[in-house]
Amino acid sequence: MNNKLLLWMWLAEVFGTANPRKWIATSRFDSIEECYDAFTNGDYYGLEYDETIRIQNFNFDNAERIIEYCQKNNINMYCYESEGFPKRLREIYNPPSVIYAKHNSANLDFLDDNVTVAVVGSRKITDYYKKITEEISGQLASAGIVVASGYAVGADTAAHKAAIENVGKTVAVLGSGIDYDYPKGTLSFKDVIAENGAVISEFEPNHAPIGNDFKARNRLLSGISHGVLVTQASPISGSLNTVANAVSQGKDIFCVPPCDVFDENFSGVVNLIRDGAIPVFDARDVIGEYCENFSHKISYSRTMQKYIVKSEDSAIFSEKTITEKPKKPKTVKPLEKPVIKEIKAQIDTDNLSEKAKIIVEVLKNKEMLADDIARETGIGIMELFGELTELEIEGIVKSLPGNRYSL
Repeated sequence: MNNKLLLWMWLAEVFGTANPRKWIATSRFDSIEECYDAFTNGDYYGLEYDETIRIQNFNFDNAERIIEYCQKNNINMYCYESEGFPKRLREIYNPPSVIYAKHNSANLDFLDDNVTVAVVGSRKITDYYKKITEEISGQLASAGIVVASGYAVGADTAAHKAAIENVGKTVAVLGSGIDYDYPKGTLSFKDVIAENGAVISEFEPNHAPIGNDFKARNRLLSGISHGVLVTQASPISGSLNTVANAVSQGKDIFCVPPCDVFDENFSGVVNLIRDGAIPVFDARDVIGEYCENFSHKISYSRTMQKYIVKSEDSAIFSEKTITEKPKKPKTVKPLEKPVIKEIKAQIDTDNLSEKAKIIVEVLKNKEMLADDIARETGIGIMELFGELTELEIEGIVKSLPGNRYSL
């Protein structure tokens, strides 16, 4: 077997498309080829009984049919090791093995090259919040920010349409297969989105959504994004699951404040704002978080002008409202950049494997993404996860949000 795509499809089918078990079971191997050879030759260490049965009964007929179907229906496929696989998805917990995508561009590189913000909200969106969602999504798209959403009715659809109407890019992340008609009667809209961005899913093209597929989808939606904006949410809204994933991934959280703090239809964002989410009154509150670090990617000259230059008729900033002589501001010592304290305690590495010792040495006095650790140590990503897990059990390494690790 030398076709990596087929092997990654095999892994997804054996363990389940969105099941994190596949990364645990394969962590001791250096490559997908080594994993396949071991499992198919009876090395079932760490596997559950039903997983061994699926390995024994597996054949590549279905995978080959899916590849042929995708080729005929203009669906692109990217496995975990493909060049076109979005980089940010590699950094999340439980990354997908394979993603299916429809897009008009040459590849999905625009997801790595631009700021992406996920816009989520209620399926039963009110007219007021629909207007807000459309306005903010349109402004973000006009500024060059990619607007991502989950393709559900309500807020998601409003965000996608507004981005397209403002000649921007939008990405739909699905909890079903790309060619499965869900929500019913919306297949043609997927083609419109593909022409103006991309439609992506980790599920095979005609997969009907079941169980927790939408919750699984949410980790990918937040995963491709720099931040998540919630426009309307009740306490049981699925949007809050996307937020939970985003928080664990270290992403920014934005919320439109509720118009009625006593109405539960809008109260899902209250605790988010209490916990530090950034309140959003229009797109400038989102753009302002990224215009400094991504100024070369954001066209904020029109959108941001009023935000940067204080309004002349502002009740706060207008000189006409100042009746007292302003006091001389106190001199405040600027905050120094936090420094990670050097680890003084000696870590006993005598009983560790050679690769574990290398990982400990690389992680001294810093936090690192798993991909960066793999690159610096030369250890394969799957084997690396196994070593990191062992080091966590020993109490030497701790995992952090966003797939980061430190001693």
